[in-house]
Amino acid sequence: MQLVVMYVAPIPVGHRVRVVWHEEVQRGLVPGQERTDDRPHQPVLEDLDTGVIYASDWAFGAGRRKRPDQPYDVGQRPMADFRVAREITGRVAACRVITVRGYPELDVQTHLHIDHGE
Repeated sequence: MQLVVMYVAPIPVGHRVRVVWHEEVQRGLVPGQERTDDRPHQPVLEDLDTGVIYASDWAFGAGRRKRPDQPYDVGQRPMADFRVAREITGRVAACRVITVRGYPELDVQTHLHIDHGE
């Protein structure tokens, strides 16, 4: 499986990983009007060989404002109103970390090839 995540996740080739996609159900003003936000390029990655977790701020700190020169406050677990939409476990066969040059900031994305179904 080819996976692109919109953050830095330099997981070494050969390591086992768990990939968990979450979804957030956003309630509308009128009952029954819900919207699901699933962010397919922002799953939570766990390197099962090292225990390191890679994620974007969406899963652990969405809705909080980043202040200049201050650490971003994140939770220990994904947000309480998130639910697991999909999960796979596999082994990293290839990993590339790409810096995308743009204005006014740089973006980083990680390309992973994961052999799963083990």
